[in-house]
Amino acid sequence: MRAVILAAGEGSRFRRTVGFGPKPLYPLYGVTLLERAVRCARQAGCDEVVVVLGAEGEVIRRRLLSRLQSPEAGAAPGPGVRWVEAAQWRRGNGASLLAARPLLGDEPFLLMMADHVMDPGLCRRAAEAARDPRRAALLSGGGALLLVDPRLDQVHDLDEATRVRHQDGRVIAIGKGLEPYTGVDTGVFVGSPGLLDALEEVRDRAGDDGPVTLTEGAALLAAAGRLGAVPVDQGWWLDVDDADDLPAARQRLLASACASGGDGSVARHLNRPVSRRLTALLASTPATPDMITWAAALLAAAGAACFALGLPAAGGILAQLASIVDGS
Repeated sequence: MRAVILAAGEGSRFRRTVGFGPKPLYPLYGVTLLERAVRCARQAGCDEVVVVLGAEGEVIRRRLLSRLQSPEAGAAPGPGVRWVEAAQWRRGNGASLLAARPLLGDEPFLLMMADHVMDPGLCRRAAEAARDPRRAALLSGGGALLLVDPRLDQVHDLDEATRVRHQDGRVIAIGKGLEPYTGVDTGVFVGSPGLLDALEEVRDRAGDDGPVTLTEGAALLAAAGRLGAVPVDQGWWLDVDDADDLPAARQRLLASACASGGDGSVARHLNRPVSRRLTALLASTPATPDMITWAAALLAAAGAACFALGLPAAGGILAQLASIVDGS
């Protein structure tokens, strides 16, 4: 399966509130938003990633290429990345997706947004759903799938979310301000030629320069009973729109990276809180995992030396520090 990542928008609200652009290159703990999306696609088993560019496209392309070709980035080796320039990106994300149509063929594809950060398990969930016989039949019949989050109490900014009403595995309606609604759009789709056809219909209706959005295309499929709902019952995601979203994005990324179900009492109440703060500090520095491993080993060796010299208090402190650093 291919993945398509939309990275064509201007991100004007993000630039205005954060003072940074282009948005897909914003680093969260040393890894850009776009690079995180590429990693998610790879972890879902996608054999090719198509990145759709628009605003400041060449800047984004050069930066991502340099990152993906660096072994320290943790993203290579993996499936290749192809680039598409969306000439009509100003018309909306639907028009940007249509620019990738010549590369997509007749097979389903994973569709993601560059400015969404998420648990990689969500992308795997979408890819697995596409292999379900009933949903595969929907895709081959000109439909699409949308990951829908019904956990409304866990949505970071519910007022900004695109709302969904779904029932019996199908999306009935989708749109901003929809009432009543049963979930929200996570920004993760499994697309098909049918979704692209719907977007072309939206473009034809919009005229020469009217807006063409994914939500409009999805609404056409929903009205025809051809938009499947894939409910999300675990994992997390977050749409990074502006400065207010960044603290929550950092918190969720850090909690996810440091999660461990096997922590004992000391690790849970002492090691983990300290190592999380240390991880947050180190992630945005040039320090590599190998450097951290060596630091932990040296601390452990120093602790052992203290024990051998009859300095148990110093040895215990150094051993505890080694454990904390090793968990960072």
